[in-house]
Amino acid sequence: MKEVIIDPNWEEQEAQQQAERERLEAASRAARRGGDVPWEDAPPSWEEQPAPPAEPEPKPAKEPLRAEGELRAELVAEGVEDAAAEPEEDVVVPRAVKEYFKAFISGGILSSNQAIKLYPYMILAAALAVAYIGNILQMQKMYDYQVKLSNQVKELRTKSLTYTAIRNEATRRSSIEARIDARGLGLKKSPAPPKPIE
Repeated sequence: MKEVIIDPNWEEQEAQQQAERERLEAASRAARRGGDVPWEDAPPSWEEQPAPPAEPEPKPAKEPLRAEGELRAELVAEGVEDAAAEPEEDVVVPRAVKEYFKAFISGGILSSNQAIKLYPYMILAAALAVAYIGNILQMQKMYDYQVKLSNQVKELRTKSLTYTAIRNEATRRSSIEARIDARGLGLKKSPAPPKPIE
């Protein structure tokens, strides 16, 4: 553990800081009254408004601690510590964590009593994983088959519409007459309307 050095002049530093704060507050009040002039350059005719009484700061029970950089510089100056040496930071790894990783890497974790008690659950989890993977593959096959069938239905529907349009065109009266004339069969349209047979 490092030794903590306490600054003996902390009261004087606090008093200086308080005086600086009061000077800055007075300058800001002067600027708010209409002047851009800093308080030190203000004319003596200005009347300074009394500052509100400052609350006394509670005196700390212990003297404040100094920054680590200051302590290190002071220790180096006294020759207690080497300037080139880096501050040591020990990383403490719990013993249980070390033992767990050692057992995990060596494979000993699977032969412990707790792991042996969990074997049925591990087997169940492995079986469920295999079933889940098999189910996913089966669903992919079914989906591919469904897509293939839907594509075939679309093609057959297109062919059906095409054949229906060709048949409708071929069975029209005008197209039948044009084919009869093209073949030269000599058939003519009857001038008399058809008579119903009684």
